Amino acid sequence: MNIATVNLRIDVASDGKDAWKFRVPFLASLFQASDWDVVGTQEGNLRMLADLMPGIPRFSRLGLPRSGEDEPCAILYDPSRLELRHSGTFWLSETPERESRFPGSCFLRICTWAEFLPREGDRFRLFNTHLDYIGPEIRTRQLGVLLDRMKGLDAADPLPVFLTGDFNAEPEDPCFSRLRDFRLRGGRSLLSAGDRFRIAGRTFHAFAGEGPGKPIDHVFLSSDRDCVFARIRVDRDREGNFPSDHFPLEARFRP
Repeated sequence: MNIATVNLRIDVASDGKDAWKFRVPFLASLFQASDWDVVGTQEGNLRMLADLMPGIPRFSRLGLPRSGEDEPCAILYDPSRLELRHSGTFWLSETPERESRFPGSCFLRICTWAEFLPREGDRFRLFNTHLDYIGPEIRTRQLGVLLDRMKGLDAADPLPVFLTGDFNAEPEDPCFSRLRDFRLRGGRSLLSAGDRFRIAGRTFHAFAGEGPGKPIDHVFLSSDRDCVFARIRVDRDREGNFPSDHFPLEARFRP
């Protein structure tokens, strides 16, 4: 099974030649030609997703926006490979069931989750999010809400778990201490696909391309699943342009 996390980059005219309207065809061709079964996306608002989805007919999407017509943390999946069983969206705040945020957070932040049954393999849950960039204290609190929800669902029905997202944080960020200490039912932990394959280099590149740095986009898996491959994916069109200001991080797992 193949999973990716992709920050689509918001639609702003100030991006010039890298503005959304110029990137949609290349991004659609990348999704459509990929071997991804399911993708956690960030920063694509409802209008952007409406632009993208006709170009990627093998994918369906799910996820509520964080506010009004604003951004979802949309999960895109291939229904010919995965059967959707359950899904939901919650806010990373003291009141997760309603539109809200922690004091000090720059934006409303959400997590969308889904339970899938693969055509081959066992059921699993995927959680997809986009944490705040303001600082590690807010990210730690947001991640705590996400992990509490993950643990509650797992306590009722333990399944393999995947977590994708733009964490706005490199691997040494203090927020990841919550992940290192976290345990699911049966003592299962969450492991980083990036750490497993010693991924180096930046995922956020501001349309500048490859360079030194560390990833802020991550894929985690519960320790009852085996990651067999992971990489930062770098693609350019014929003019040398990138599909987003983040590189996708993709990983392959045994079913």
